[in-house]
Amino acid sequence: MAGLSLGDRIPDFTRSDASGKQQFFYDVHHGQPVVLFLCGRATDAATRADLTALARPDQRWGTVTRVALVLGSPAELATLEKDLGKEVILLADDGALIQHLIGAPPSAMNALVLDENLRIVERLVRDGASSVWGPRSSPEFGVRMAFVADPEGHLIELLER
Repeated sequence: MAGLSLGDRIPDFTRSDASGKQQFFYDVHHGQPVVLFLCGRATDAATRADLTALARPDQRWGTVTRVALVLGSPAELATLEKDLGKEVILLADDGALIQHLIGAPPSAMNALVLDENLRIVERLVRDGASSVWGPRSSPEFGVRMAFVADPEGHLIELLER
């Protein structure tokens, strides 16, 4: 399996958080940009070191929501969360989703950035709208755009600068 390529859509998915509650990936962003980190086993020292570094408060992250998909159970993530705090949202994976996303088990921490318009389009489509023109770069430099039609057929333009 090849995994995602540059520009591919990160699918919405559900995984258990450290408390065991199922979370939709597209719902954990709190209206902010998202970086999804794909990590190794929760019990591995290298994974713990990577996550510790990632969880350090740093102004350069600004309003970016950091989500880590970690190989392990919710109980293992709960132990990890006690040490790390809540700077990074931890989601448990059995390996299947990470395999789908990158095409192989993680050998080091990988990061995927989620397109703001894509997340909105996915949510609208799930709620009954239809995608007319998927998120893509606009002719105007630095602008991404998408079009969806609401259930009554009204066209909605989404712009991201």
